[in-house]
Amino acid sequence: MNSFYDTPYICSLSGIRATEDEIDTVEADEDYPEGWIRVTVERKVVNPWWQRIQQCIEGELIQNIEASGLKKAKLGEAEMNEAVSFIQTQLDAKYAPALSTPKYEKWIIESEEIFISPPETDPELSAEYSKLRDLLGMESLAAGPQFQEPVPAAEVPKKEEAAPEPA
Repeated sequence: MNSFYDTPYICSLSGIRATEDEIDTVEADEDYPEGWIRVTVERKVVNPWWQRIQQCIEGELIQNIEASGLKKAKLGEAEMNEAVSFIQTQLDAKYAPALSTPKYEKWIIESEEIFISPPETDPELSAEYSKLRDLLGMESLAAGPQFQEPVPAAEVPKKEEAAPEPA
């Protein structure tokens, strides 16, 4: 558990810190206090190191095709494709160890996370949160979670039973 003084739960809209009571609601399997809002923004981009390896593979493929004399050979399309596929397989095997390391993964995921304190605690914060939702094209929310009284069992309408069909 976090203490009040080293809490990561600071509202990005208001600067309000989570209270000790709110921090106490954080359980081991949860990431933030009850009532707070977590906003995570992720962006997926191609890893420049992965791109460099792909350029190396492409360059070596061209060099190997030229060095092997395949361009000058009088091969049919099927034989040419098979020879190029063989060279490509060799290059894939050569670069497989590098490509299996995290440095050369194809994608980089940039991620940022912020927190917003419960908007229902302050009218100005609620208004800012509503503006943020509108800006992001999210559906507008009511002032808070809606609670509906359970309907007593005696009042629940029963499905109409179908009348037996005549034989």
